Amino acid sequence: APGAVVGSPDRRGHAAEIVEVSGDEITLKVVKGMGRSRTPAPGSVPEPGERITYTSLLDDFQSSASLPDPELTPWTHGGPPQEYVPGDDDAQEEWS
Repeated sequence: APGAVVGSPDRRGHAAEIVEVSGDEITLKVVKGMGRSRTPAPGSVPEPGERITYTSLLDDFQSSASLPDPELTPWTHGGPPQEYVPGDDDAQEEWS
């Protein structure tokens, strides 16, 4: 949809905004990754007719997985050990 920001997996740090959708043609406005000078850096703007893949799935939207609650974290990963409760089997242990 117009106004959506898309990126190219082939051009990291490059972003474009969809300006117009007309049939199978999409007009994009490059908004990020052209450099800081008045004229774009060589190769930063696609050449007319150049085929580039764009996607709305940008690296910016990938969040890290949430961690479990501390009481649900296994002891092998620093969680609390289970409380020791002696049982009848412990009283039968052989001592040398």
